[in-house]
Amino acid sequence: MKKYLLIPTLMFACCLHSFSQTGEGFRVDSLRVDKITKTLPLLKGTNRVDSMLLLCVYYDYAYPRIGRFTFSEDTVRHYAKQAFAEATNLGYQRGIALSLLNLKADSEKEKNINEAIRIGQQINDDKVLGLGYYNLAVLTSSFED
Repeated sequence: MKKYLLIPTLMFACCLHSFSQTGEGFRVDSLRVDKITKTLPLLKGTNRVDSMLLLCVYYDYAYPRIGRFTFSEDTVRHYAKQAFAEATNLGYQRGIALSLLNLKADSEKEKNINEAIRIGQQINDDKVLGLGYYNLAVLTSSFED
């Protein structure tokens, strides 16, 4: 009888640790976010805009929305609005386009995406165009059959 209880207990104990761990990528990404957040006040110009846009990417795509990390769309919107304002003051077209693409919670999503695509075509930036067309496809597609 002891064998029958021992085998499932050992199997459960061996598998349990694989579910309780947070991946190494999460730890590395959280350290990168901390580093960028600490150096952000020291940066100026296009480097500051690019750093804010990188924070948008980390908060929106890199972090899993499970576990101990509480995801907030407000954080992405906050950095995207700041990046848009500073890129507009600098006349930094790529920063304007990428910040428009990160303003997903805005009521004028499609207008922002189309504007970013237009800017991407003007400056001939493949990254902006790719992200713009991807976001437009996701926005306009319906998964209902």
